[in-house]
Amino acid sequence: MWSPGDAEAPAYAEVQSGPYRLGLRRGERAGPAPDAEFTLFVGDLDAAHARLRAGGADPTPPEVQPWGGRMFTCTDPDGHVWSHLEYAPAAGGDEA
Repeated sequence: MWSPGDAEAPAYAEVQSGPYRLGLRRGERAGPAPDAEFTLFVGDLDAAHARLRAGGADPTPPEVQPWGGRMFTCTDPDGHVWSHLEYAPAAGGDEA
């Protein structure tokens, strides 16, 4: 177990349960309530983006990443950044 500010804490961790994956990253805000960044792996990025906008959120536009996936971010009311990520299909049409 690591504490906030612990130099030995990993910068990124990923948890998977069946088809569900969640990535956790230390945020940049320090202090007594440090922030965190979360990554949700989704199968349909455009649908996830539309659901958030319909619910009143203001996500960034989806963008293709240099490594091939597509991603957008959205900040929750507590200031935590939630990235939504869709991997690009691998060569041959199979998903990575």
